[in-house]
Amino acid sequence: MIEIILWAIRIFYYGLIGYCILSFVPIPQVEPVKRVFDGIYKPILDPISKLLYPIQKNLGLDFSPILLILLLNFISSSLVRMM
Repeated sequence: MIEIILWAIRIFYYGLIGYCILSFVPIPQVEPVKRVFDGIYKPILDPISKLLYPIQKNLGLDFSPILLILLLNFISSSLVRMM
């Protein structure tokens, strides 16, 4: 069971990295893919972004994907220790 959860976290992790990379690509052909990724990752990243707003308001950068990646790494390493 833990292996399945780790597999799902890994897929989510790589999708998040793809979402971050696609956010910098201004090619119209990838807009449908961006919309799918927005539907998956935006509801998760928005609360984290609101939490980090006092820190990032003057920087112009969104650190919510980095925090989510760290959280996913923490969860997956905790699950590996449970095995």
